[in-house]
Amino acid sequence: MQLTKNRYSPIPVILLLFSLVLTSCLDSSDSDQTVGNLFEEADRISDFNTFVDYLGDTGAAELDSTIAQGSQMTVIIPTNDAFDDLPSNLTDTLSSEEARIEVLSYHILNELVEPNNLEETEDIQSMQGEYLYFELVSTNQGTSLNINDSELLQGGILSASNGYIYAVDQVLFPDSYLDVTGLIAKRYQLNDLQDAIEDVAGLEEDLQNPNGEFTVFAPSDEALDGTSPTGNEIQYYILEEKLTSAEFSSQTYTTMSGDELDVDVSGATITINGEATVTTADIEGINGVVHIIDTPLEAPSEE
Repeated sequence: MQLTKNRYSPIPVILLLFSLVLTSCLDSSDSDQTVGNLFEEADRISDFNTFVDYLGDTGAAELDSTIAQGSQMTVIIPTNDAFDDLPSNLTDTLSSEEARIEVLSYHILNELVEPNNLEETEDIQSMQGEYLYFELVSTNQGTSLNINDSELLQGGILSASNGYIYAVDQVLFPDSYLDVTGLIAKRYQLNDLQDAIEDVAGLEEDLQNPNGEFTVFAPSDEALDGTSPTGNEIQYYILEEKLTSAEFSSQTYTTMSGDELDVDVSGATITINGEATVTTADIEGINGVVHIIDTPLEAPSEE
């Protein structure tokens, strides 16, 4: 079985809901076929071959048996193309059984995620332990569903006897596999910052340097309130060293823009420039750490 030819276009929610029949919504020719469990349904679709093969290669964890025998589960499955498009460093990590188990477990939820019950944004914990970030996004064609920075494919929801499969166009990774741009991109509450980073020539590439070390004070979309920081303003949010919350002290730090910012540590509270507070700390990846803040920062040179 193949996914539909226009599988990368967004899905209007109304069409998404009507696709929830008791057989695969990816191939109407199977309308008389008995619905199998999650593993059986995934195994029937050729576009899921890579994911299925990895499931069968998880040693004692037996993730293939887990989704076959479990109940009330949801599995997020990237297509073969999604695996083929991975950069070599992420593909190489999957050669380790430990990494395969961790990454594949991040695609499995021990609960039913009912499409017609999804909120506009939801954080749902994976079997691996970290959260997946679901967001309904309005487009000119209707409403699409993003999971982290992946997109649900057209007709990409399948019913199984013990849960749902969501077919997506990217492989999802826990934080420890991602650079700071990946940490930001997967979180819907940082969409505006991610867009602003992409608009600054060369900045995204700099922040993807696996040999770099960065600390990013990331203003949430709510904090930015529709504004878009410029290149120099974004660089003011970035330190070129990796500092977790436990490593901060009350002092002045020099940012990527060359300007200084003041950090005050009082117990578990970290305040930047006397006004912005770290609301979510220590989102840590391969080349840095992201701390979400509740107020935009203004560099001295911009005042």
